[in-house]
Amino acid sequence: MSDPVNLREMRALKEHDARLWSPLDCLKAVVRDLESGELKSVDAIYIAMLRKGETGQAASFPFYTAGAPALELRGVLAQHLHDICIAFTESKSQ
Repeated sequence: MSDPVNLREMRALKEHDARLWSPLDCLKAVVRDLESGELKSVDAIYIAMLRKGETGQAASFPFYTAGAPALELRGVLAQHLHDICIAFTESKSQ
């Protein structure tokens, strides 16, 4: 029997809108894909989070890294953001 379908995950991915599913649902999907082998050859991971502060308090930005030095993974994150910006810009110019 296959795993149940997470409708929030399907909708969020289809609509490219991360607000449509919870952070926990997202993490569960990544773990599921890693354990099933759907995500192959993952050498390192960087998990960045936003924890909004209460009114008048600053937000915090905790992160977890594994598989490589944290500084190297920050570089991976910067490259990923750069690639997303390029893809977004190219899609808008068409």
